[in-house]
Amino acid sequence: MKPLLIILDDWEGRIQSSRCWKQIEELVEIKFLKKPIANVSDSEIEQAQFLMALRERTVLDEQVFKRMPNLKLLLQTGGHAYHIDKAAAQKQNIIIALGRRVKAPLISVPELTFAFALGLMHKVNQGNSLMHNGQWQLLTGRTLSKRRLGILGLGRHGSRVAQIASTAFDMEVVAWDRAANTYQAGTDFKRISLDGDYGQSLPVFQRKVYRA
Repeated sequence: MKPLLIILDDWEGRIQSSRCWKQIEELVEIKFLKKPIANVSDSEIEQAQFLMALRERTVLDEQVFKRMPNLKLLLQTGGHAYHIDKAAAQKQNIIIALGRRVKAPLISVPELTFAFALGLMHKVNQGNSLMHNGQWQLLTGRTLSKRRLGILGLGRHGSRVAQIASTAFDMEVVAWDRAANTYQAGTDFKRISLDGDYGQSLPVFQRKVYRA
């Protein structure tokens, strides 16, 4: 009998459609869950030895782990484990593996940031809702150009957003970050404190090379 691998929260079926599973389907039985694990019976998951979680969609605590007494390895597609009860996992001798080397979010996160920003400034969602309600109302939007963008955290995602804002949209970028040595080389940005007076002249800091 093959060990069981459960994939959580594949709501859109994107994970299941990946061709990578062909490489391991001879080694493990794979079950994709498209509904919350709370709505799945114990008999469907109790034999699982491996569990793959999609980012932070499900809280994985002691209650969940007790339903899978044979669980040995918890895989996480994201690089964070805020939703995982690490103490409960350690108590059950479950190894946690995070996907810190994933490259796709480095592209998708900045893209979504500006998709939302442009949609908000140009009232795209508001206009779309009006149109679907049979109205054709003239809405006046605003541009991102020359506006100030404040970024909390200039890590992998924040530094990329800052670069795009500065170069593609000609925005003024101000930023706060916990560390002073996690910035990519490039344009200088104004660094601010969370408690400062943002209307005053602010010091410029040089972003240093960041290695993921």
